[in-house]
Amino acid sequence: MNMSEIKTASALAKDKKFNEAIEVLDSLYSRGKASRDDLIKVIPYFQKAGRYSEVEAYCEKVIIPNLKKDNESVFSHKCSEIQDAFFNLALHIGR
Repeated sequence: MNMSEIKTASALAKDKKFNEAIEVLDSLYSRGKASRDDLIKVIPYFQKAGRYSEVEAYCEKVIIPNLKKDNESVFSHKCSEIQDAFFNLALHIGR
């Protein structure tokens, strides 16, 4: 269940075990089981682990595709143009 994995990652991060927290969240993300809010939890862990050079590539490879998938499920009843508009809006709001 993803809530227990989120709690596990949070506990690891609290103990300054950021790399382990990243692994737990990455496992969750790879199964496509993370909510929109859960997807961004990993970013500060990368920063705190000193893995700055990896964050952008990780976002492009893992987080953005998962956000797009979430967006498509939420707006599946809308045309693709509306889906794309909301997806792009979501990307810019987070900045």
